[in-house]
Amino acid sequence: MRPSPRERAEGATPLLLDTTVLSNFGKVGRLPLLRQVFPTALRIAGQVYDELKAGSLDSPILEGVAGAWLHLVTPDSEREMSIYREYSRTLGSGEAASLAIGICRSWALATDDRAARQAARTAGVPLTGSVGILIAAVHAKIIPRAEGDALLRDMRRHGYHFPLDTLDGLL
Repeated sequence: MRPSPRERAEGATPLLLDTTVLSNFGKVGRLPLLRQVFPTALRIAGQVYDELKAGSLDSPILEGVAGAWLHLVTPDSEREMSIYREYSRTLGSGEAASLAIGICRSWALATDDRAARQAARTAGVPLTGSVGILIAAVHAKIIPRAEGDALLRDMRRHGYHFPLDTLDGLL
């Protein structure tokens, strides 16, 4: 599946959100920020959705899918399924599905999983993560820098592993 005519007109490359990024924003109550930064481009693999349903973030994600701001996709071509099976040997189901879709459809991936990030780099998949999204929100003036710093600290308090307490030096 390629970007819709509206997305092509707006220049929005679809962005696949992995469990790690959704969890980070969900744990700090800021899932809507994802929609503000990427209003037409957000996708979630069915396998990521299943991982989240097994956890505690299913309600906001269900609302996002029902409200059509998170578009549910699955690996559906033979090539996507083959790549999915290959990556499933070393990655979680959600990461493997997101990576297979990203490779085959030339979509970007948002993940904080180290192994998935390395696989994406190797495969040439455009990549971002929680911090990259915070930086994009600050650059787009959706949130002030101080709020970006506060969100990063809050994510770290909820278990996100990142070596810095602020976005200093990254903006």
